[in-house]
Amino acid sequence: MVAALLIGLLLALPPIRVAISPHVGHAPLQVTVTVTIARDERNREVCVVLNSDGPDYRSSCWTLDGERATVSRQWSWWGLSAGSYEGWAILGRSDGSTVRSNVERLEVH
Repeated sequence: MVAALLIGLLLALPPIRVAISPHVGHAPLQVTVTVTIARDERNREVCVVLNSDGPDYRSSCWTLDGERATVSRQWSWWGLSAGSYEGWAILGRSDGSTVRSNVERLEVH
């Protein structure tokens, strides 16, 4: 019963999730972005975007090796200027489909 519940919870997880920390700060701000991807043989590429209501735009993409790919990746972006930001990721799959993650919001003062 417990094993079935755990399997059900794992299957309910989204295929890709983004977490950005901190959500509020002062410029020039350093943020840490964590992307978590469920293992899937179709996974081929992921791109992460951090877009502001001003001139700042950051992105990073990397290839994935299906089920053998790392499930979590973390890195930092430095020097964010004041503004409102949204961050998300897009997962590209071998069948040509894409999956968009949740959207994280960030305020830099």
